[in-house]
Amino acid sequence: EGVCGCLSSGGTESIVLGSGGGLTLVLLNELGFTNVQGLDFIAPPIRFKNRVTRLLKPTVFQPCYHILKGDLLDTGLPGGEWDFITCISVLEHGVDPDKFLREASRLLAPGGRVLVTFDYWEDFRAEDHPDMKIFDLPWNIFNREQVARMIESAADHGLTPLDGSEIPPCRDRVVHYAERDYTFMAVALRKSA
Repeated sequence: EGVCGCLSSGGTESIVLGSGGGLTLVLLNELGFTNVQGLDFIAPPIRFKNRVTRLLKPTVFQPCYHILKGDLLDTGLPGGEWDFITCISVLEHGVDPDKFLREASRLLAPGGRVLVTFDYWEDFRAEDHPDMKIFDLPWNIFNREQVARMIESAADHGLTPLDGSEIPPCRDRVVHYAERDYTFMAVALRKSA
């Protein structure tokens, strides 16, 4: 079961794991990706998809995507077919990074890329903030040690950072939300050819 927009043939194959209502899918389509699909643990209602469509291009935009309901750690999708995977602000909600990276690697075509973003602060201590939740989901702000383990795990699955594995220092806590101060981190990885 899913929500459909138009699906075109040919072009770059992209999937958004943890797609929510489809905003990232719409943006990828705007950037030139022509086969864009999403997967989320809930299929968004059609009215939400229509609202996103109207906000972005009220009169001329025809969305070009499909959102499936499923598990991003075990998608059941064919492996080795995707050129680009995104997972935006999802891992911090109770997703096992190693299992995610294993599935992303399985899905990616040789040379394919994955971009993940997540809440981050270099010395965040989860034990100081027990039972953190947001949107009725677990909420983990990743720290430097967790990101280092994530990059090591990526290597175990044939994924290497696009720009080295050095974790840059944080300077500003630019996000102030739910009594937490943090920033975001993006990690871009490539599957070996």
